[in-house]
Amino acid sequence: MAALPAAPYQDNLLAAEIAASMIGTPYRAGGDRPREGFDCSGLVRYSYRLLGLDLPRTADAQRAVTQPVTEGALAIGDLLFFRINGAISHVGIYYGDGEFVHAPSSGKAVMRSRLDEPYWRARLDARGRPLPGLQDSAGSSPRNSSGALTNPGRSVAATGALSRNP
Repeated sequence: MAALPAAPYQDNLLAAEIAASMIGTPYRAGGDRPREGFDCSGLVRYSYRLLGLDLPRTADAQRAVTQPVTEGALAIGDLLFFRINGAISHVGIYYGDGEFVHAPSSGKAVMRSRLDEPYWRARLDARGRPLPGLQDSAGSSPRNSSGALTNPGRSVAATGALSRNP
């Protein structure tokens, strides 16, 4: 019998909100900051890094460090990985109610899209749950054994996560 996925980490919900707060930020290949714009994996990395979870830079590498999730166990903040032109090359953050937040492509901006849109449904390849301790390089902010940040006073408000230009 396969192991059940771990419950969503509390910060995963906050990561989805951070990503949604970036809606309208222009797409930029290689971008991972609001002032310069985002590509898909840069948006995911930024949203989780503000919460102390340091994910790798590319969509495929992010998939490798997340816990696989079945469709029925999908939760807000889980990552959605899309296979485009034969490779995992796009990622978004599940926002709930069949929607996800992502930085789609050049000439567009961070947006919410629906998983049931034919284009995305046909390309969805995997779902993954970012969890503390799965990343080899998770050294951006120390966490205690329960996964809580150990640097007191560092809240989302303090990081500027919900402002468009932190």
